[in-house]
Amino acid sequence: MGPWRPAKALHTHDVHRLLDYFTEDAIFVSPAGIADGREQIAWLFEQFFKGFPDL
Repeated sequence: MGPWRPAKALHTHDVHRLLDYFTEDAIFVSPAGIADGREQIAWLFEQFFKGFPDL
């Protein structure tokens, strides 16, 4: 995994590719809240992309 792949996944709104960078027990802390585990992290990114579709 190269250093720019996470940025590409963000740019293309590829939630599944983003999850490749998180372990099953990862905790992601953001201004929107805390996501515990890949399922919650996926949900958080999905909501982010819905809220900012042009990002």
